Amino acid sequence: MAAAKGMRDHLQSLASANTAIQSWTIWPPSEQISRLAETVPVKPDLPEVVLQPNSTESTDNKKNISQPQPDNVDVRDLCYKLSKNRSAIASKKKYPIDVAREHTGESKGNDSKAQSLMRQARRYRHLWE
Repeated sequence: MAAAKGMRDHLQSLASANTAIQSWTIWPPSEQISRLAETVPVKPDLPEVVLQPNSTESTDNKKNISQPQPDNVDVRDLCYKLSKNRSAIASKKKYPIDVAREHTGESKGNDSKAQSLMRQARRYRHLWE
């Protein structure tokens, strides 16, 4: 008997919840929104904050990022010489391998060290281009 009464109470609570759900769904959408807006607290408008870069800061972020540096002194020296000959290399008067040969003192046929240094220097183009 007590179980039947508990079941009846449970079914009545489900029915009242179902009625509440149905009453919500029969409102037109605009009225649902307005009723929801009445219950939700409105936050005050916050002032807009605009961040502007300082005049002392550089806008070019690429220069601010540290670039890798070669550990080998010969590669560093070659990159320095390539940067000094940048205009001649850009105008195709000299090739980078010619500068590397001058740096190592090797001739055109026997330039294995110059080629090796040039391969390593290409990893650090940011130092000489």
